[in-house]
Amino acid sequence: MFKAVLAFRIFQAIIQGVSLVLIYLLAKEVFNERVGALASLIDALYLPEYFVTQVVLTEGIFKFLFLCSLYFLVVALKEDNERHYYLSGLFWSLSLYFKPVVALLPVVLVIYWIREGFDYKWCVKISFKVAIIFVFILSPWWIRNYLIFKRFIPFTLSSGNPMLQATYVNYDQSKDHVPYKTSDDEIRNDEIERKIAKERFISQLNKDPKGYLYWYLIKKQIYLFNSPFYWRNVFGVRLKYVNYVHNFIIVLGFLGMLLSFGRIAKILKYIVVYFIIVYIPYFTFSRYGYPLMPILIIFCSYILQKIFYSTKEGFLIGTLNIFKKEVLLCLFHLSLLLQ
Repeated sequence: MFKAVLAFRIFQAIIQGVSLVLIYLLAKEVFNERVGALASLIDALYLPEYFVTQVVLTEGIFKFLFLCSLYFLVVALKEDNERHYYLSGLFWSLSLYFKPVVALLPVVLVIYWIREGFDYKWCVKISFKVAIIFVFILSPWWIRNYLIFKRFIPFTLSSGNPMLQATYVNYDQSKDHVPYKTSDDEIRNDEIERKIAKERFISQLNKDPKGYLYWYLIKKQIYLFNSPFYWRNVFGVRLKYVNYVHNFIIVLGFLGMLLSFGRIAKILKYIVVYFIIVYIPYFTFSRYGYPLMPILIIFCSYILQKIFYSTKEGFLIGTLNIFKKEVLLCLFHLSLLLQ
């Protein structure tokens, strides 16, 4: 058992190293080599990446597949290359085995195509071929589910519990807790939890509409980003100090999303928004926000590159260049306040 766990950790360390290269390549395609180098450096110093290699979870594998899908998608959008669309679709399909939350990600691409005025017939052709790849990759899972459960299960039937947990404000189940019995039948448990979640949502919404919507739409989403995916100290560094770096990246990352206007950068922004929206009905915490950190690190690097290297990028960037130390100190202090 120990050897198997060790082998898995080594495997995760390898794909984390490859992911570092993918972050560089992705940032280079979206912005430039300087941003790519800075993004890979920040990610290499971001301690949750080392924590992920030590735990037997799916985050490392999913992040690798997710980055592969994003990289080939960005290249496809830049070069109008069909082959890269298919590679992106391949890695997206594989990632569904680890996190079905990305199942609707193609909707983001369709919105992007429409907004950017891509040819309708060409988009339909690409979508059809990617759909074939999707069916080919997922069909073993569908067959397995049908043979065991005698029903078609596209991804999983385990979303009832995170949906139910989300109905408790601040995840405090001491108030208005609804007890229920579980059994060995996971499908039945999922159905019960979904039913209770819907009933609780309606009843709590009727009690306090504004407060409950604020919890769902704003406060609960903050849980995706307000702390790093760092459940155990790495190199003896405590969570308190990792929080400083994490929040600094978050602040600069979202600032970078606001201040970057490139056509290709839009797709990364759409994807961040997609994750925020898709998690609205569910329990959220740092583990679910972890796959977005490479994107935020890229936008963080974009802002840092602008602060230190740009000279004639408009009034705002010029001001940042003049007062770069003061701006960085203010952002750092703001990141401390987010703790």
